[in-house]
Amino acid sequence: MTPFMQVTFILSLVIGYCHCAFELKTDDEHSGVEGGSVELKCTYRNPPQSYNGPTIIVWNRPRDDFDVLVMSWYSGTGTPTIGDLYADRVSLQGNDASIDINDLTVSDSDTYRCSVDFIFALQSAMVETRLSVLVPVKSKPTINGMIHGGTITLTNGKEATLNCEVFGTFPSATFQWIVGGIPQTPGYETSTENYGLFDTTSTITYTPRWKNDQGQNITCIVTNVATMLPYASSLFMDLLVPVTSRPSINGMNHSETITLTRDEQATLNSEVFGTRPPASFQWIVGGIPQTPGDETSTENDGLFDTTSTITYTPHWKIDQGQNITCIATNLATISPYASSLFMDLLVPPAYVTIKDYNDGDYFSVNEGQLTSLTCSSTAKPAPSLAWFIDNVQHNVQSTTPEPNPEDSELFDRSSTFSFTPRWMNHLNWVKCVANGNVFSQVKLDVLVPAKHVLISDENKNDGYATNDSVIVVDNLQHTLTCETAGTKPNATIDWKFFGIPVHTGGTTSSINSTDSRLFDTTRTITLTPSWSYHGKNVSCEGKNSANSEEVSTYINLDVQVSPSTIILQKSQTGDLQVIDGKQITVKCNAFRARPASFIQWTLDGRYINGAEDVTENEQDRRLQDTKGILLLTPVYELDQRL
Repeated sequence: MTPFMQVTFILSLVIGYCHCAFELKTDDEHSGVEGGSVELKCTYRNPPQSYNGPTIIVWNRPRDDFDVLVMSWYSGTGTPTIGDLYADRVSLQGNDASIDINDLTVSDSDTYRCSVDFIFALQSAMVETRLSVLVPVKSKPTINGMIHGGTITLTNGKEATLNCEVFGTFPSATFQWIVGGIPQTPGYETSTENYGLFDTTSTITYTPRWKNDQGQNITCIVTNVATMLPYASSLFMDLLVPVTSRPSINGMNHSETITLTRDEQATLNSEVFGTRPPASFQWIVGGIPQTPGDETSTENDGLFDTTSTITYTPHWKIDQGQNITCIATNLATISPYASSLFMDLLVPPAYVTIKDYNDGDYFSVNEGQLTSLTCSSTAKPAPSLAWFIDNVQHNVQSTTPEPNPEDSELFDRSSTFSFTPRWMNHLNWVKCVANGNVFSQVKLDVLVPAKHVLISDENKNDGYATNDSVIVVDNLQHTLTCETAGTKPNATIDWKFFGIPVHTGGTTSSINSTDSRLFDTTRTITLTPSWSYHGKNVSCEGKNSANSEEVSTYINLDVQVSPSTIILQKSQTGDLQVIDGKQITVKCNAFRARPASFIQWTLDGRYINGAEDVTENEQDRRLQDTKGILLLTPVYELDQRL
C-alpha cells in the first residue's frame, strides 16, 4: 500500500469516528482561464489549540473507483507529494490548505476535495469545490461559413438567415449583430458541448433592401467571460436584385395582342429593369424555343436594365393566333417571370390582278369612249385599292370586302375604274395599287378614230363642207380626193356615187405632220361626169377600228354643160348682104347650156357688144337657151367681116 493510500485510509477512519471540532471552508465554485492560474481556497478555523503534532493536507479529485491525487502534504516530511497530472503546477498557499494551480487546461475542470487531518488531535475535515477552467474566444467567428472580409451575396427583399459560429469556448459565447451600422435584436443562440467546450451559433434573420444595404457590412461580435477583447467578423453585402415583374415585349404588357406582318421579319425586344445581376431571357414562339437573342445591359446606380432582342419572320399558317413568350430570370429570381403576346398577323397583298389582263399588257381603248378596268386583291385586313393614270391618282370607290373563299380570315376586295381616255393618255400606265405598294398595271394603247373626212379637188385644196356643190364639166375628167387626218390606226376610206360603192381609186397613208404617232389617209377617184350626174351626190366614208360607225361627208355635183347648138343668122353663101349706112339686126342662138351661154361678138377681131336673152330650155328646164342680138349699121369704108 502506497503512503498516499495509507494516509487516506487512516484519515477516513479518523473522519468516520471523530467528531471534529474545527471547520474547513471553501467556495462552491472556482474558475480560472485556460493557460492561467487559480487559487483553490481551503481555509479552516478553530484548529486544535496548542497542537504541535503532524498535519495531513490532501487535495484530490474524487472518483467512484479511485481518486485522482492533486497534492498531499504531511507536515512531518516537509515536501508535498504532487499528482502526476499536476507536476510543477500545484503549490500550497500561506498557512492554510489553499493551493494554486498553474497552466490551467480544460481537463483541469472538475470537482476538487480538500481534506485536513490533525492526526494526534483526532480532528479532521473535508470540503469540496468545483473548478471551472474558462476557455475564451480565440478567433474571429464565421458568418454563414465565411471568414472576415469576405463578401456575402444576399437577395434584395428576401429574408436571409445569418449564422455566426464560434467553436471551443467555455462558457458558451455571446454575440452581437450589427448590420449597416445598426445593432440588431439578439439572435437565437444554440450551443453544443464537446468535451466540456461549447460550439455556439447565433442565428438572426434579416431582409436586406437595396437602397439601405447594398455595399454595407454585416458584423458579428463574439465574446464570453473569459475573453479580454471581443472578436468581430464583417462581411460585405452584395445584394442580388431579382426579376420582380413580367418583362415587356416591344413595350407591350402580358396578354396584349401584337400585330406583325406575314413573311416580314420582325424585331422583338423584351425589357426588364432594375435587376442585379442582369436578367437572362428565353424566347418561345408558337411553343418552339428560339435561339437566344442579343442581350444588352445598362447599369444605373448598380442595377441593370436589360434588353433581349431577336428577329422572327412569322408565317400565316404556322403563327397566326399563336403566342410570343419571353421568360426573364436571374440568379436571384426564384420563379422566372414570363410575358406572352397574342400574334395577330397582317397579311399584305401579295398581288393585284387586273381582270382579263396580265401585268404589263397593252390595253387598247378608243379615245373618248368610256371604258372600265376591274382589279382585285386579297389581304388582312381588307386591302385598300387606288387607281393611277401616269402616277396621278383618281378617286374610285372600292367594293365592300368579302371573306376569301379559301381562307375566311383573309379578305377579298375589288375596284372598278371607269374613265374616258384621251389621246394624251396614249402609252400611259394605268395602275391599280393595293395598300400603297403592290400593284399591277397595263399600258394604254389609245386608238384615235376617224373624226371627220374631207373632200377636196384642185379647185379647193382646203376642202368642201358637207352638202357643198362642186362644179364639174360635162364629159370632162374631174379628180376628187377624200382625206381623214390624225387617226390611229390607219383609216379606210370608201367612196359612193349616188349611194353606190365605188371601188376604184387608190388609198395612201402617211405620218401625220403634227403628231408622228398618228396617220393621215387619202383616197382619190377620177370621174367623167355627164349631164345625168347633175344634182347627184358623191359621198366619202372613213373609219378605223376605233370607230363605232363611219364618219362621212358628201358633195353635190353641179355639172356644167356647154351649149349643144349655136346658130348664127346669115346668107346661104355665108355672107350677109347689108346696105351701107342702114342698121341691121344679126342674131346668134346657143341652146341647152348650164350655166347660160355668154355670147361674144367680134367684128374683124374686135369685141363688140350685143344684147342677150336667156330662157329655159323647153326640153330640160335645168338647161338654158341664150339668144344674142347685135344691132349694126355698116359703113362701107369700114367694111369688115363679122
